[in-house]
Amino acid sequence: MAANEEEIVMTPSKKGKATRIKIERKRRKELDPTQIAHEAGGQHKGLVVGKDIGEDKDDASPQLQLEFKCWLEDAKSGMHIPEGRLIKFWFVDTASYLDRVTTAYEFFRDLVQPHDFPRDYVGFIKKCMKLMQNPMYSQARKVDIELKPLDEEEAPMSPGGEFLVEVGQGLQKVDKRSDEEIAREKVLTTLETAYPNVLSVDDIVQMTSVDTGLVSMVLDELKTKSLIVQMDQGSWMRQVHKDAKTEVKVVKQMPIIQRAQQPTIAIITSNYYEKIAVDSMMEEKTTFMRYKGTGGESNVYTLGYIGEHRVVSTKLPMIGHSRAAKISTGNTTTRLLGKNESELVS
Repeated sequence: MAANEEEIVMTPSKKGKATRIKIERKRRKELDPTQIAHEAGGQHKGLVVGKDIGEDKDDASPQLQLEFKCWLEDAKSGMHIPEGRLIKFWFVDTASYLDRVTTAYEFFRDLVQPHDFPRDYVGFIKKCMKLMQNPMYSQARKVDIELKPLDEEEAPMSPGGEFLVEVGQGLQKVDKRSDEEIAREKVLTTLETAYPNVLSVDDIVQMTSVDTGLVSMVLDELKTKSLIVQMDQGSWMRQVHKDAKTEVKVVKQMPIIQRAQQPTIAIITSNYYEKIAVDSMMEEKTTFMRYKGTGGESNVYTLGYIGEHRVVSTKLPMIGHSRAAKISTGNTTTRLLGKNESELVS
């Protein structure tokens, strides 16, 4: 095997209660044979598992990091345990800032696809290693994944708005709310996840598993409260956020920003409330909405100032495998960042 051939090396370690998985690119000649626990072959050739190094002292600051929370289910007991997962990235020296942002986002998007989300630790780690083999992520030099159990107060809300209470050694699902309350939360959450894309009633029924009649009733209620708006062809969208300081413009094409007004900071969010939080910090802001009907990809960008910095924020539409979710969220990033650093919005 050539000494300069690149391998993807995974090394496990511990840091307090957290388990750390370091995945990095190394040349064959850089590997210490005594520290190799396993080398994969066949379709997984090029993946190397290193021996557990115990307490990892490498605390160098990452160049970018992403974090999410999830619930783990014990297949035998059915109990649920909350866990936090932190993904840290280091990049090759030639990677620009925009290359780093795009690479990290695309890596995370591919990793957490709902229809292909790994169901156990082995599958999760293997998928991370396989993604590192993908030429698309060649600018990522090292990825460090930290898996840490969470206390009850740190636990995320479970899917579907269910409350989880501790029973013995685990957690059990309990939800005492009415069907209408549960449906209201599911429908609004689904529309916020899809925003700025629109969903038809059939889409919402399929994604929430709520009866069509109840969905229609909830939609009328949310419309009355100005939380959602009905678009053409019977589709629905979360209402564009407005406040006294925000001007909202619906456009057919996103405007070309003059060089003197181009933003220097791009903030990409995946949750509706995150974008609202970012926008609330902006001054002299304008929101541009490029709307397309069901089956199309809508875009929303807010431009303004945070302090002396010119900022643009956007929210990515949902990531999933339903018909409405198959729209490429990567296009949103491309439009936001542009082809080079001097053209963030095109």
